[in-house]
Amino acid sequence: MAGTGSRSPQHAACFANPRESRLRHIQLRAGSWRLWIGVFTRIQVGLWTQPVPEISIISKHFEGSASQQARLAYSPRCWCSGYPLLPSLLPFLQKRKKTMMWTISGGQIPAILVGMGSGEPFNNLLDWVRDYASDLGFITQTVLFNEIEICVTNSVMLRRVLVTHTNIYAKNPVSSGFFERFLGTGLLTAMGDVHKKQRTIMNPVFKVKHIHSLLPLFFQCANELKQNWMHALEDTKDITIDTLYEISRPAINAIGRAGFGFDFDACAMGGSTSDLYRAFYVFLEAFYVVNFVTLVFAPFLRFILPTQIKVRREQVWARRVIEEAGKEILESRKREVEEEKSGVGAAETGMEKSENLLTVMLRANLNEEEGKRLSDAEVQAQIGTFLVAGFETTSVAVTWTLEFLTLYPRVQEKLRAELREHMPTISSEPSAEYIHSSSTYLHAVVQESLRLMPPVPLVDRRTTQDDHVGGYTIPKGTNVIWSPYVIHRLKEFWGEDAEEYKPERWLAYKASDEIEEAGGAGSRPFGAFIPFGAGPRNCIGFRFAMLEAKAFLTVLVRTFEFHSVDTVPRPCSRRSMVTMKPSDKLELKLRRVIE
Repeated sequence: MAGTGSRSPQHAACFANPRESRLRHIQLRAGSWRLWIGVFTRIQVGLWTQPVPEISIISKHFEGSASQQARLAYSPRCWCSGYPLLPSLLPFLQKRKKTMMWTISGGQIPAILVGMGSGEPFNNLLDWVRDYASDLGFITQTVLFNEIEICVTNSVMLRRVLVTHTNIYAKNPVSSGFFERFLGTGLLTAMGDVHKKQRTIMNPVFKVKHIHSLLPLFFQCANELKQNWMHALEDTKDITIDTLYEISRPAINAIGRAGFGFDFDACAMGGSTSDLYRAFYVFLEAFYVVNFVTLVFAPFLRFILPTQIKVRREQVWARRVIEEAGKEILESRKREVEEEKSGVGAAETGMEKSENLLTVMLRANLNEEEGKRLSDAEVQAQIGTFLVAGFETTSVAVTWTLEFLTLYPRVQEKLRAELREHMPTISSEPSAEYIHSSSTYLHAVVQESLRLMPPVPLVDRRTTQDDHVGGYTIPKGTNVIWSPYVIHRLKEFWGEDAEEYKPERWLAYKASDEIEEAGGAGSRPFGAFIPFGAGPRNCIGFRFAMLEAKAFLTVLVRTFEFHSVDTVPRPCSRRSMVTMKPSDKLELKLRRVIE
């Protein structure tokens, strides 16, 4: 059994009888003063309660001279006036890792009880998956408010959740509702038939031919940042940069120009003066964990706590600015498309024909039958979706890639040597064939960075009905998660060197767009490489993100050397919001490449 770890005889015995009936009494066998018993109570106060199926727990604690087991029946969710309460504080006060077994509708599944621990995001989850993931392809964990989640861990279950049974594993209404509040009902938040309709109209927007035509624009944005850095290096040998902030400037310019024909002018000397630019950064602060938890679980605090009052007011302003700008941009692009359709071309208007994503989408929308078209509200929602998805993915991916190149100087030198072959001088541009190729070292570097540091480290779903897997029943309303960050580090998929940064692994085969879009990685199993998801809800703009990241890296790595600010290079600590970002400034030192 994969990832079973070391288990005691008592723990092994738990696996021997997976059909043991659910118990309604407590059986204890104590051998240590460290015995802990969680007293779980189902509280139903107020007008709204949520009934859930009973789940039998067999908890196991390995510390001390002897072990003990506790079995009890309880309902894992307790609700009061619409908000979940913590049935027992004891498990959360225990800072040691626990293991347990729990029964869903008569079957036992290996599981973990999450304690309050420190460390890098998702590293604990990675350890638990390695130790306790079974051949079933999922483990369970107890999370905030003692809710039970299922974490998917193998190819069979990943394919089930992402591809074959997407009608059962739908978007989680909690997280989806949070994003919809800020973004509207766009491709990122839409569900069911609404998502299918939007996806059908959006597919032509992201055709390979059209995305490839954006390459000169990406080079233009990267060169604007290059000129800023060159200017800063005129009177000094090297400079120190806040990497994420610096990379975010050409990234937001790129999505603004390519996405809907708007120039943020973020690389202007002295910074952008655009209200939309400032509003967008205020808007992104909503995705911090503190703001997310406050908005979802305790919205009243936004009117009480001084810090949250300030956040709320800023977000109200930012939403208003973004909505007004979105309406103005939409009306402008609609006029262009209508004039184009009526025969008024660029020559008559004196304007250059626009080929941004929004314009292409409006054309596709007009070509649909009346009843199948997107409403203006749905089209406007795509503007926010373009901004967040297009901006965050590239800026985070390039930032972590530059850190990897700093931590692994050999890789940086090897990449620069390849770039010199295709860019003889720092003012040269590589060919489109080089950027599009999947057999270059550049492609391998980007892929390996996405493997070890996927921009979105965790995705969630919720079951819309009972699902039956391997003799077990996953009840309706169960939260289901998977973590690309964890899956990309599993030895079952990537071998013994799974956690090493090793771009050469990608040169062993050629990974086509079709393979990557389907969730595979060349000859590796389905789900081994899913930085952009897979199936009908995969990231529709993954080619856009890959092309943009490659264009940025070719310009910057060919022109500058990147070094750590520390004497001994060490990885930057991380924090997880929607995307995985540095917990503080990721500062790097750069100097011009010596020709």
